[in-house]
Amino acid sequence: MSLPAVVSREEWREARRQLLAREKEATRQRDALNAERRRLPMVRIDAEYVFEGPRARPPWPTCSATAGS
Repeated sequence: MSLPAVVSREEWREARRQLLAREKEATRQRDALNAERRRLPMVRIDAEYVFEGPRARPPWPTCSATAGS
């Protein structure tokens, strides 16, 4: 792998500014995609699942306990 070219400080600033603009656009696109994922419809889970952690079962109700809600 070769090293990048050595350039003037001004050339580096311009290249960095362009890269930063691309990074910001990629972040905006990722944020929009994440928001779209969060807006997906949900589906009711009718199966009984038990989650157990290192210190026994958590205190929240099971799916069947809230199914009538």
